[in-house]
Amino acid sequence: LDYVGTHLLARDIDRLRESFGAEKLSCYGFSYGTAVCSTYAAQFPDKLDLFVVNGNVDHPGTTDTYQTNVADAFNQLGTKLLKICNNGYGNSNCLGSRDESPAEHFERTTNEIRTNPKFRFDTTESKEVFKFPVGFIYDMFASVRGFDAEDSALWIETLDAIKAVVHWVNAIVNMPDFELAQVIVRHAISDRNLSKWIPGLPANRPGTQPGQSNPYWICGNSDWHATGTCKQHRYHWLYMSTTTAINSLDYANRFSWLQTAQLTEFLGQKYPPFAVYSAISDGPTYMMYPREPTPCVYGFRSGVKGIVINSLYDGATPYINAKTMREGMSSTALVTWQGIGHCVESATYDTEGVAKCLRKVDTYFETRGATLPIDGFTCRNSKQIVSLEEQARENFEATPTPEDLTSSSHHAVCLSCKNLAEKDPTIVCQFYSGGNDPDRPCRDCDLPEICIDELLG
Repeated sequence: LDYVGTHLLARDIDRLRESFGAEKLSCYGFSYGTAVCSTYAAQFPDKLDLFVVNGNVDHPGTTDTYQTNVADAFNQLGTKLLKICNNGYGNSNCLGSRDESPAEHFERTTNEIRTNPKFRFDTTESKEVFKFPVGFIYDMFASVRGFDAEDSALWIETLDAIKAVVHWVNAIVNMPDFELAQVIVRHAISDRNLSKWIPGLPANRPGTQPGQSNPYWICGNSDWHATGTCKQHRYHWLYMSTTTAINSLDYANRFSWLQTAQLTEFLGQKYPPFAVYSAISDGPTYMMYPREPTPCVYGFRSGVKGIVINSLYDGATPYINAKTMREGMSSTALVTWQGIGHCVESATYDTEGVAKCLRKVDTYFETRGATLPIDGFTCRNSKQIVSLEEQARENFEATPTPEDLTSSSHHAVCLSCKNLAEKDPTIVCQFYSGGNDPDRPCRDCDLPEICIDELLG
């Protein structure tokens, strides 16, 4: 593992060039490939022909700046997605109100999970108090961090799921009966199919292939109620992969676990929790990696001509990286895509807009590097996207509350009551009566047959 750094890969690539008998080679790097191409440019500038880097890696090259880098990327992407949740990309009803942005609504809801006692449980075998894993909600954003974010259907489905969970949390918070609320939350945490408990939550995660089953779930069993942990779900995993090994060697700086915790805590002073959550998915692993680093030089060659291109809202490699890459390679031209997605390639929600960027790259290759874009060229969103956003803004201002949250919360309560009645009618059916009694949260819901049988019995 001491010999997997990118600087060695760049040397391997040059040996490949030699084996072909070529005087020069061209390098077009996407994502991590931008590290490969820019490292090759630093090591062998006289052997480089055409050069394009798309979706640029963290340029300073230290483990702590990498973690900050990821938090910044996810903050930009998440805030943008929550904002356009009210726009016309197939999802016109989302979160927020005239006085509260979608991002503020989202953060207020996750804060309720962290602080409301309805989401906390005493455990039977552990002295620890189990708290509803708010990381489950942050993890939903993970599906739109990488290349798949180019497909707008994926993040529309993700936003639908987040909206459903937020409304369900609001319903639980507003339930007058504490005991019943906890019973519902406990079953939701344990069930392998969360959509049974949360109205509007898709049956499967975004990107699930037809005929396959991949439902949302939190812990997936009731072991957590005894042990205080739910280890089965991916948002609890810290993993080691090939990427971990390579990035850890590329990036300088190593820290103790205490220093890592302090640096991570510091991120919370600048970024919202969902962005910090994304940063700690692999950042601490790099910071405490047990091998000595072999740092790379990404670019920093003024004579290399080419294109540096990036999306404004890239959840994996933030736009600031492209600005830094361009600064270190002063003969390149910076091209900016105003849209969403990791790398600029095939944004389905605005093919016309992203095509403007791709034409600049195509022209550069077709003319063998003779035609560079104007430095700082911006590929704007198409008129179709702009008009959709303007119309959505007008609709939003005309209707302060985009969705009847009271109705949504009531629906969530009724569905939870009915699901719970099927599991344990002796506990729940008593809540289906009482007229206007506020201690009967299911009083306005249709009485399920199992409760009628229970009452008659």
